Amino acid sequence: MTNHTDDDTGRSAADDTGQPAEGPGRGRRVRSAVAGVLAALLVAAALTAPDELRELSPAAFLRLPVEALVAAALLLALAPRPRRVVAALTGAALGLLTVVKLTDLGFRVAWDRPFDLVSDWVLFDDAYGFLAGSIGRAGAIGIAVGIVLLAVALFVLLALAVLRLTGMLVAHHTGATRAVAALTVGWVACAAFGVRIVPGVPVADTGATALVRDHTIQVRGGLADRDVFAAEVATDQFRNTPGDELLTALRGKDVVVAFVESYGRDAVEEQEFAQVGVVLDEGTRRLRAAGFGSRSAFLTSPTAGGGSWLAHATLLSGLWINSEQRHRSLLTTDRLTLGGAFQRADWRTVGVMPGALADWPEGKFYGYDQFYPARDMGYRGPKLGYFLMPDQYALSVLQRRERAMAGRPPVMAEIPLTSSHSPWTSFPRVIDWKDVGDGSVYHRNSAV
Repeated sequence: MTNHTDDDTGRSAADDTGQPAEGPGRGRRVRSAVAGVLAALLVAAALTAPDELRELSPAAFLRLPVEALVAAALLLALAPRPRRVVAALTGAALGLLTVVKLTDLGFRVAWDRPFDLVSDWVLFDDAYGFLAGSIGRAGAIGIAVGIVLLAVALFVLLALAVLRLTGMLVAHHTGATRAVAALTVGWVACAAFGVRIVPGVPVADTGATALVRDHTIQVRGGLADRDVFAAEVATDQFRNTPGDELLTALRGKDVVVAFVESYGRDAVEEQEFAQVGVVLDEGTRRLRAAGFGSRSAFLTSPTAGGGSWLAHATLLSGLWINSEQRHRSLLTTDRLTLGGAFQRADWRTVGVMPGALADWPEGKFYGYDQFYPARDMGYRGPKLGYFLMPDQYALSVLQRRERAMAGRPPVMAEIPLTSSHSPWTSFPRVIDWKDVGDGSVYHRNSAV
């Protein structure tokens, strides 16, 4: 058998079976088609992907994004040179949109809210510290590098994807124009009649535009909130109240403000945590037997899922601290805090911070005479996760170093507890208080 080569007219060669010959030209066309399909899928996924984990499903992608139709129409109308520039910029913008969506998704999981473009950047440093303390510095660096590479890859790949799709549109200009026009009419019809392939997922999608709009409103609101918060800080009715007129009903009593992280109201209302109610009931019984009473109520927290320092600042300052911007602004003021009020009224004020693994200049703002970060608490036990020590040890430090002192004034202490705050590599058991010592006992009194 003999093979024929391509003739001068450009017709494809064929062997004696009459079938087209496999050649580099056909291979290139197949690769180009596959690349085009992948580019279209990547762009569609970037535009339609939800920014909430509960909405993430195959059905979420069964939408026609209006942004794709607008971009296609614009690119078809442009001259060749500006078209390539606009296509590359559109791809880069789509990459930025995707990064913001992924960041929103992560923040909704961790903090039950979207990422704040004005004030949340500082939280990435906290997230790195949490990872380094939990899985080690090498693992944290690896994850951080991976996230940066992913973000860069999204920018590059989406820019290349839009450029490829633009080339395909231009190569079939007339057909592409008709297709865009037909899809636009279809989009308008779907929007008018609320068409849905699956419940809750409208075919006519404007999700990307809504995301940009929401974050734009968020940024403008964050910038405007600076003046609003400044006015709130200026209203401080106890700023000039003499110490002998403050906290008069608590004179001579020790006061401990303890934050138990991090289940909140669910801990006493959800059946999943029913054992907590049993412990509280037993504690109430023991208090009553010893001659003490107890009262409880619920407060609304300015944060959920994370950012507990915002809740602490809200309680201690009497201001609504629901953002990093407000928190940073608060720390630059001379606002009278709860600790400052106790200090002025002649209590010894103490901050016991087992979760403070680095310098904590906030201690001065909150009015503490003495501040105990983790490194100054003398713990010699095993590291049990991101936070070093069990709550029993932290409470024993408060008792030994402050409350057991002879001839002391009344103590007001703040202590954010950490044993329920984040995952542990092992679980410390409650032991007899006289055995706590320097914490070495936890080397053999914890369960993996």
